[in-house]
Amino acid sequence: MKFDPKIYSTSNLFKPSSGELESYFDHLSRGTIVNLFEDRFRDYHSSQYCLSFSTGFWALVASIIAKTNKGGAKDVLMPSMTYRRLADVVNWTGMVPKFIDIDPNTLALSVDKLSQSIDQDSALILPVHPIVNCCPVQQLIDVGRQHNVPVLFDAVESVHETVSGKRVGSFGVGEVFSLHASKLINGIEGGYVCTDDQEFFDKLKSITTTSSSKYRLPYIQADIHPLHCVYALAGLDAIERNVSHNRQVYEAYEQQLKGHPFVRLLHFDQSEQTSFKNIVVEFTETSPVSRDDCVKQLNFLGIQCRAHYYPPLHDKSASYATKKTDLKSTNELKNLFLNLPCGQRFAPENAKSVVVELNKLFGL
Repeated sequence: MKFDPKIYSTSNLFKPSSGELESYFDHLSRGTIVNLFEDRFRDYHSSQYCLSFSTGFWALVASIIAKTNKGGAKDVLMPSMTYRRLADVVNWTGMVPKFIDIDPNTLALSVDKLSQSIDQDSALILPVHPIVNCCPVQQLIDVGRQHNVPVLFDAVESVHETVSGKRVGSFGVGEVFSLHASKLINGIEGGYVCTDDQEFFDKLKSITTTSSSKYRLPYIQADIHPLHCVYALAGLDAIERNVSHNRQVYEAYEQQLKGHPFVRLLHFDQSEQTSFKNIVVEFTETSPVSRDDCVKQLNFLGIQCRAHYYPPLHDKSASYATKKTDLKSTNELKNLFLNLPCGQRFAPENAKSVVVELNKLFGL
């Protein structure tokens, strides 16, 4: 049996209704849409400042530049099991990616390993929220303060989440979000940064296409397109509908995978607010089939699952300098996680079809 890969995908692909989009056309015609976008998302995240960018990539580039232009330190401390282009982002800024191990229980940057890895060359701590649950935000901020190293969060997968009841985006130090179509809030493209730090915010504003500042990005269109603001604002209005669908998909997988002998569903922490956006399973030691063989066979059927953050960045060849510490947990876990189809085009009842095909590979 063949499946439609447009439906059996791992991307969220939320589409607002025509009416939800049209409600912002007046702001578009009056040229006030970007200001409205920044005001709404600032309020949504309970931050003091919000600045939009053309993409999440350039929001990260600008934020790293704004955080790291003091002194001669060059190392950006970050996980290796993460977004495939994150080291490229760091390199674009002239800094050096330094890979730190993860906590095997959370898949987030290990607080202990981070603390042990900071030295005189450490310029920035760049934790990344995992796609299921979040980083220990305050502990990471505390490590940065203890060692006088700034902290910047890659929060592209955690737009709706809370940590200890506090909304991601409201922690003040600088948190970067994406509006790519695959993310929870779909702006087609775009990104933004939330912060409470006025000095950081003012520097960010100077890193734009049109700025005369020495920090500007002269050859990059760094400003968000107004139509992307329209799409994102409509998505923000409909976020509860978006999350409700994702929760139904998650609960369908939870039911289908309950007691499974060979894979374990990564559970969302429902004591916090969460988006239920991604479905990730971990292969057990007793699995008769490897994660990579499952990816190959399911993709052949049109079920677009994918290996979770694989290969880790330290295993990829790079044309620029990188550093790595002892990555024991990253290396032990890198072949075990799989992202399963989900998102707005994926019906909750389709979870059964995915698990049926997965079970065939296991001989169940």
